[in-house]
Amino acid sequence: VVAIAAGLYHSLALCSDGTVATWGGSVYGQLGNNSTTDSSVPVAANNTGVLAGKTVVAVAAGLYHSLALCSDGTVIAWGHNDNGQLGTNNTASSSVPAAVTGSGVLAGKSVVAIAAGGLHSLALCADGTVTAWGYNGSGQLGNNSTTGSSTPMTVTGTGVLAGKTVIAVTAGDSHSLALCSDGTLAAWGYNGQGQLGSNSLINSSVPVAVASSTLAPGERFTALYTGAGGMHSLALVAASPVPIVTTPTAANVTLTTATLGATVISDGGAAITGRGVVYAPTATNPNPQIGGTGVGNLTTTGTTGAFTVNITNLTPGMAYTFVAYATNSVGTSYSSTGSFTTPPSSGLATWRQTWYGANANAGNAADNADPYNTGVQNLAVFAFYGPNQAPSTARISDLPQPQLNGGNLSYSFAEPAGISGITYGAEWSLTLETGSWQAIPDSGTPPQHIFSVPLGANDKLFMRLRVSNP
Repeated sequence: VVAIAAGLYHSLALCSDGTVATWGGSVYGQLGNNSTTDSSVPVAANNTGVLAGKTVVAVAAGLYHSLALCSDGTVIAWGHNDNGQLGTNNTASSSVPAAVTGSGVLAGKSVVAIAAGGLHSLALCADGTVTAWGYNGSGQLGNNSTTGSSTPMTVTGTGVLAGKTVIAVTAGDSHSLALCSDGTLAAWGYNGQGQLGSNSLINSSVPVAVASSTLAPGERFTALYTGAGGMHSLALVAASPVPIVTTPTAANVTLTTATLGATVISDGGAAITGRGVVYAPTATNPNPQIGGTGVGNLTTTGTTGAFTVNITNLTPGMAYTFVAYATNSVGTSYSSTGSFTTPPSSGLATWRQTWYGANANAGNAADNADPYNTGVQNLAVFAFYGPNQAPSTARISDLPQPQLNGGNLSYSFAEPAGISGITYGAEWSLTLETGSWQAIPDSGTPPQHIFSVPLGANDKLFMRLRVSNP
């Protein structure tokens, strides 16, 4: 379990595999297991339907409803919906996860953090804007109105939020809070007990500044929380910015993946989840999302996280930008951007890999699980065959064939132009079994590589080329 949330009578737990477990009261279906029966043991939230194939990275709970943020930037909700707090463009409660409306103000946006109030919900977008939906009798939606909405509405970005980027949100019973990147706080909604921190008891339907006059010079707000009772607010103060994510850098760019490293510092040691999104700028669309996402469940302060993006389908030799997000279990969320360049095209990409074993001709899946038994990540292995090994299938016949020269089986090639940081090695074996592979020295002078091994009396001999980016 990497994150938890609690409603009035129900609880949520997010697991490291991206699934959600729930328990407690379910009169409105807030357990999300297609039932309205209470449960005193954890049950699985229904991961079919709108959650099929998705990975949940954050959870939140209102009085009787539940929210889940997925790694693709979409939001899912279930439970009580009389006030539209599920954001599904209706007021029908749901005992199974339902998709929050992604059109309207959320069209084209990616959500990076969520929060649930008593009867309303909040979503923080990657561009630093905030949306809200549900009950609005005290102005907790922050859209200069007291009219509720069953679809997401944009929180007013003028006034105290003008020119600012929100990096975290949280919600009380009937009020909402936002932390900005400059270390200031904004609040809106019910204020009967002074929970907006605005030095008054007057409700506000637009964001107002949380008073910072008591802060010492150089101090700033760095985290926020609304408290279990939902009628008061808390903020963490630090003397200097305490980022959760430093500017990531592209590292370990291999033939198939780019690992985007980021240093993560947890506020108060709270559990952290993170993800990354990759963009390819164009003249007409500077920020189109084109890459996959990775999730890191980081629980140790000061841990280095890794956001891995598959670059197989990206354009070779092109510069890409990315955004990495991190959110801790008390709702503090930060983001940071960086860039990387995919490797240029390589002739190596056209070489085929093959299966080994008795079922090689059938392409047996079991033989393909780890055919090389290397235990090394980011390793591409290319197998060659000897002169008496009949290439009976396309998987074998399409592979490069070494040459038989003076009793030696040899393979030579020139390293493709524009490629750097690649390590080449070769091995040979008679049996293909683990432990039977022996290294072949490289007798070439870069960029030329030559690997040669005596064939001797062997009528069959296997060679393999190992290509890696350490």
